[in-house]
Amino acid sequence: MKPHLRRNMLILALGIGFLVLTALFGTFISNYEDAPHEASAQIQKQQAGPYEITLQVNPNPPSINTPATIIIQVVRSGTQQLLTNAHVSISGEMPEMNMSPNQAEAKLQKNGTYTTNFQFSMSGSWLLQVRIEAPDHQLRTQASR
Repeated sequence: MKPHLRRNMLILALGIGFLVLTALFGTFISNYEDAPHEASAQIQKQQAGPYEITLQVNPNPPSINTPATIIIQVVRSGTQQLLTNAHVSISGEMPEMNMSPNQAEAKLQKNGTYTTNFQFSMSGSWLLQVRIEAPDHQLRTQASR
């Protein structure tokens, strides 16, 4: 075999080997990001003005590949009556990262809860801020995920 042909075959073999290793590494990284991370409390409650807000993230911990469902229930503390005439939105950010917050609007469900799909773009600790605009109040509360 001629020397230049042997050199070209070696370069081709090394190139194919590099591509295979790169693909294996990419698969490893992709699977690592999907690995379960530490979950927060399944249900979190927070007092905000005259209301008690209950927040639940499903699945917990959420995946970065599909949006999580966030369920919010707002109850007037004194009467335990569900607040069903509010505009509820969520803003979420990672305090350690310098990124714009993710935002979502929650829709009222028949059972008196508000739900939304929320995309957690990275794994780690998130700070969720729930904004409630009711006819008689405008409130914000925070929960950690």
